Amino acid sequence: MWTKAPKLNLAGLNPQALLDLALSRSDIQEPYVGAARAWWLRVLPWLFFPAFGMFCFLYGSFFALTAPYLIVQMAFPLGLLALFVIWALPDTRRAPTKSLEVIFFAFFMGLVLWPNYLALTLPGLPWITMARLTGFPATFLLMLCTSTSASFRKEMSQALNTVPWLWKLVVMFAVLQVLTIPLSKHIGGTLNQVVAAEINWTGMFFISAFVFLKPGRPERWAVLIWIMSLIVGGIGFWENVIHAVPWAGHIPAFLQIQDEVVGRILAGQQRSAIGVHRVQATFSTSLGLAEYLALTVPFVLHFVFGNYKIWVRGAAAATIPFLLYIVEVTDSRLGMVGFLLGSLTYMLLWSVIRWRTNKDSVFGPALTLAYPVIFTLAILSTFFVGRVRNAIWGNGAQHASNQGRIGQYEDGIPIILKAPWGHGMSEGGGILNHRNPIGELTIDTYYIAIGLDYGILGLIAFYGALFVAIYYGFKYAITNRSNDRDAALLTPLTVALTNFLVIKSVFSQQDNHPLYFMMLGMLVALVWRTNRERAAEKAASESTAMAQAWPSRPRRAG
Repeated sequence: MWTKAPKLNLAGLNPQALLDLALSRSDIQEPYVGAARAWWLRVLPWLFFPAFGMFCFLYGSFFALTAPYLIVQMAFPLGLLALFVIWALPDTRRAPTKSLEVIFFAFFMGLVLWPNYLALTLPGLPWITMARLTGFPATFLLMLCTSTSASFRKEMSQALNTVPWLWKLVVMFAVLQVLTIPLSKHIGGTLNQVVAAEINWTGMFFISAFVFLKPGRPERWAVLIWIMSLIVGGIGFWENVIHAVPWAGHIPAFLQIQDEVVGRILAGQQRSAIGVHRVQATFSTSLGLAEYLALTVPFVLHFVFGNYKIWVRGAAAATIPFLLYIVEVTDSRLGMVGFLLGSLTYMLLWSVIRWRTNKDSVFGPALTLAYPVIFTLAILSTFFVGRVRNAIWGNGAQHASNQGRIGQYEDGIPIILKAPWGHGMSEGGGILNHRNPIGELTIDTYYIAIGLDYGILGLIAFYGALFVAIYYGFKYAITNRSNDRDAALLTPLTVALTNFLVIKSVFSQQDNHPLYFMMLGMLVALVWRTNRERAAEKAASESTAMAQAWPSRPRRAG
């Protein structure tokens, strides 16, 4: 029979008395009765509640005094609490991976098609851009899937460990971004940029490594980057006619940003020495547009020479001269270099792969053997053909830019060696203190910029990941014998990463960095899928060989 427990009078008992009463109850399990308590456990109830109350008072007072200027910084405890809640969630059978994929592609399209300087501005908050509107939910879904799905963690782990040095270097670079925050002279601004980088760069790497595990997703991404190049190219063509971005003077009030930098972007870019307008389309600079098109060219060439229908190959072939024209009107040498390098490198890879996979074809061996001559003629044309020489090496109008880059290397390397631990994200411009003709701080090469920002370790982590990716890309592209159209994307992917490595020697802006980290994630996924297919083929061939070698049992007569 159950009996009703007597009522307890708890009025007037202090925290220590309540604890003693709880431990003295006979209905508490035996292991917890009479346990010896350290002195700090007896003192803890008297210290915790007053300390917590004082923290809340000081936190609220500081927030009231600084709002709305430090809203992001004051939200830091809430962010930690959200991370703790996500970590504490139980495992579920169905993680929101489909939503993660949708928001990932939305981020990809918004990054290219929406100008990053058209954004909502609220007091105390950073610009609410399209990348942030989609990047934050994507990262949240990534953490949610990681916390609540064992199958998601297993797939991610298997994929990442196929190229172990790549993800380790990416994580190392992300950690260095955080560790260098206290070294910055503008901690608030650096913190905002680091948070954006962790979401748009590191987050996109891990999301890509999962999304591209699904068949068809890498090819969908390649089709999108091709289509979006046509869209931004069309905007650039229109801009070249009117000498201004089409939306200048027509921006709704809620998207207008009263900032000097945005004003210069909307006013358009010109080559000061010759006064020629340089198109920029949806990018903040003409160099950013040229870099994007240079990264796109290998994928367009893939649709020209790949196993696709004739109308797809024809459309891709027609895209090449159009993109070349848009690169020309950006008046950007890095775009021309990327276009030339991408075309020549893709030609070499395609011919070698063709020779290895199709022994009956004469195109592969003929093009491979003739490639040294083709490459030599292409390089010679950059010296002796006037228009090509001006587009690649420049003329007198680019003399100031050339001297500026030389001076940045001469001044930047000693500063990096003097402070090899870095100065914090985006602080390199102020440390180097080089200015363009209109007085703006500038760094033209990302090799120097990354060393100034994150130090020698940051330089090793960032470019180490890039070199690892290029190595695995060439290795698996050349040895790939699969008919999978996704696996065939290893060729343009590797060429694009090589382009990125060369472009960063003369261009330090970070507009296309999310694309770079997406491509790193795609490489991880494609290498994992290729290894899995090879393992399955090997197992099948071994099973067939064993079956053929096993002697058949003779039939009984009669």
